[in-house]
Amino acid sequence: MKTITVHKAGAIGDQYIESTTIQMATPFPEFKTPDENDNALNADAVTLEQALINTLPGGVYDRLFALMAERKASHLRVKHAPEPEPESDNTDNSNFR
Repeated sequence: MKTITVHKAGAIGDQYIESTTIQMATPFPEFKTPDENDNALNADAVTLEQALINTLPGGVYDRLFALMAERKASHLRVKHAPEPEPESDNTDNSNFR
């Protein structure tokens, strides 16, 4: 099993941040319905996000979010046709800058 070690957040006042272990050992199960699948995906995502937000330093959490968004952004790119140039009515708009 692979072990990854990162820093946890420091204490906030007298609130100690407990060390957390995240174990990913069992393959995601197959479900009979899409709703069951969605519910399990959401439950895992919420559990993981809660562990991270409650344990990581804020700067690490923010950078992790940015890295994840950057990785996903390439999946969201859609090539759009160029927008047509606005038609000119030969009006002098030089006074409106």
